[in-house]
Amino acid sequence: MSAIRSRVNAEILQALSNDRELFVLTEGRIYDTESVLLKDEDLPLVTMRYFQGSFPAVTHAVRRWPLQIQAYSSKGYEEAGEVHDRITEVLHRKRFKRDDGIMFVTRQLSDPAENYDEELGDFILSSLFRVDLIHSE
Repeated sequence: MSAIRSRVNAEILQALSNDRELFVLTEGRIYDTESVLLKDEDLPLVTMRYFQGSFPAVTHAVRRWPLQIQAYSSKGYEEAGEVHDRITEVLHRKRFKRDDGIMFVTRQLSDPAENYDEELGDFILSSLFRVDLIHSE
């Protein structure tokens, strides 16, 4: 992961972790996918991961990355939906400006899709966000 994308990732994780309602719902279990083994975790929880590549840039100044956010629950889609609603509230059309000059916007591109992991017994709501990097120094 590039240094800029790592800093953007840290900012998004911080924004999700700082949301009091989301923190209470998940008991702070908000991760990038690479840092958690789901079978060892209590639920509900949130994971996020970037897809390889990027969306076509609108201009040379804007880079776009696809970001998948997932809400997991062992109790059902209703609980996963509560968690996902908070994610959307925190990230959809959110503008971030870091002290190091990085500025970006996050947007939700898809409604959450339902999935069920039979092996783990997890209910999952997953949606695609887009990260638009507007400026970096």
